[in-house]
Amino acid sequence: MKSPLSVGILLKRRQPLSPELIKQVAFAAEILVVRDGPRLASDQNRGKVKFFGRLLQADFSRQRNFLIRQAQQPWLLFVDGDERVSSELSQEVQQVLKQPQDDGYCLPRQDYFLGRWLKHGEPGRVKLIRLGRKGTGWWRRPVHEVWQIKRVGELRSPLKHYAHQDLTDFKAKVRHYAKMEADYRLKLGEGWSLVETLVYPIGKWGVNYLVKGGWRDGRAGWWYALMMAYHSALVRKNWYLLQYQPAKPDTRVRRVWRWGFYGLLGLAALGQLCRWQVTPTMAVLGFEMGLVTLVALGLVIDYKFGHVGWPRSVRWMGLFMALLGLALVVNWPGLGWYQGFLASLYWWRLGLYVLGAIVSWQMYRLGVIRLEATRLLVYLGMLIAVMGWLQYLIWPDLRFLVASGWDDHFWRLSSTLLDPGFTGLILSFLLLTIEWRQGKWWRLSWLIALSALLLTYARSAYGAYGVGELVLAGYKRQYKLALGRIILLGMCLFWLPRPAGEGVRLERTQSIENRAVSIITAWDLFKAQPLFGIGFNAYRQYTQLPAAQWDKPVHPSGPDNSYLLILATAGLAGGLGMMILGYGWWRSYKGGGLVMATTAAVGVHALFNNSLFYPLVLLWVGLLLAGRGQVDSRGNRKR
Repeated sequence: MKSPLSVGILLKRRQPLSPELIKQVAFAAEILVVRDGPRLASDQNRGKVKFFGRLLQADFSRQRNFLIRQAQQPWLLFVDGDERVSSELSQEVQQVLKQPQDDGYCLPRQDYFLGRWLKHGEPGRVKLIRLGRKGTGWWRRPVHEVWQIKRVGELRSPLKHYAHQDLTDFKAKVRHYAKMEADYRLKLGEGWSLVETLVYPIGKWGVNYLVKGGWRDGRAGWWYALMMAYHSALVRKNWYLLQYQPAKPDTRVRRVWRWGFYGLLGLAALGQLCRWQVTPTMAVLGFEMGLVTLVALGLVIDYKFGHVGWPRSVRWMGLFMALLGLALVVNWPGLGWYQGFLASLYWWRLGLYVLGAIVSWQMYRLGVIRLEATRLLVYLGMLIAVMGWLQYLIWPDLRFLVASGWDDHFWRLSSTLLDPGFTGLILSFLLLTIEWRQGKWWRLSWLIALSALLLTYARSAYGAYGVGELVLAGYKRQYKLALGRIILLGMCLFWLPRPAGEGVRLERTQSIENRAVSIITAWDLFKAQPLFGIGFNAYRQYTQLPAAQWDKPVHPSGPDNSYLLILATAGLAGGLGMMILGYGWWRSYKGGGLVMATTAAVGVHALFNNSLFYPLVLLWVGLLLAGRGQVDSRGNRKR
């Protein structure tokens, strides 16, 4: 004879129903299964098993109360999809229901994690009201819900809980429940506390691991205590973000900020044409002045509208900058104040671009910037390409710029950057962005950008585009198309005009020899001071210029290799920071095809030029990352 019992089972959206669990509760007269979301094809009613599809809506009590209303039996037993009913519990429930003395019963629960029963800590003392008489109480709280029944007895047999498959699964669930808990506390009107945020997570770990003996459960006990502390911290973080959710700037403020941002990109397109030589050794670009304004604007955003976060890679970039700064500080006594100050400007400028990326990300999050970052980058790149064509056709001879510290470029497309190598890198970025985006007129834009890239005669830029194309093909699964584009680029190299000058000869060796000398010099400096180098960017005195010209404006004032620049001027400390940054970058953006293709392109180009610290490269990559914070009209992040 079946017990007068309805068993209610809660399942997640894609969670399968365990046949083992159905067998364990087969003694019940009715089994009700509710799934978060629509029913699956396998959710077919059969016999006493009935399925329901119902959205969770961040409220577990809502699901359980729904099952109470659907139940046809006088008693209910609630079991989650990751729980199992022991044979002892099955027999005890059947025995109790023959002569019930109370309206509800507590069940001890045994938690299993990493293949071990957690006998100590918080999970070792868990007792839950899961068996109750229909009509005697309802479930309360959306998360960590409680069945409120007045007369409650206690059972001795355990309910077994297999909640977490591994640490990754545990972490995902902690994030989910922490958000629900923060929402609930905010609805109750409770205020966020800084003291609780600092103290409670540590206390949570101490109670679980030390006071309640979680250490006796070995590795599983350690990780459980740590994840509970993480949950406590995450609840209060989400609580803070919800309580101090940033307000939206009004239309007028948005318009001013938006057009100021677009003006910054316009100045960036002008490149070196908008440049002020403040001193013989110090120059300021127009768009860098705009970037200072943008960063100052970011402080206003944080103050007036609340903090809205930052890109994932900021912490890795911050560590990298800290190690570069440490190398400079260690070498400061030997450099002297003047040379140390000049070298530090490079570090401050790098920090400016990092802050600019953060502020741009915030503007996207607040909806200040409407246009997608990839579209803005296409506009910026096309302006540089078109102005490059105009320069090539109208003013191909730039040898007069040698007196200002530039190379003697002749019949090479240099655009507003006045350097075909870096112009070629930006054009390779443009080609990759066009291929990824494929917006209106993308084929025509691609041909204009490709022809401009060809006329730079920059071999390193050709290689950067080729590698970036292969990476992009891996994400889009278009290997044949990518190979065809690379072959087209190679064929066009044979048809390039060779009007005059050494620079248009692709087989030229002078630039290779110069690079070899600078690379050898940088490597020798690294071997001489391997730990912290000579001080970040304190390289001017080691160039091929005579000492009398150290204070003259000279643009190639470092080795033609960004990695060797880091090793020579920041040593192993800088190299370690670069490796950590690369690891963090991969973890943060490995799912973004365009980000990784652009990273691969600049990574290859940096082997032959100091590309990693080039202003427009930093601006391009920063804007690309900022666009990943863009939200739609509902506040959801776009991808």
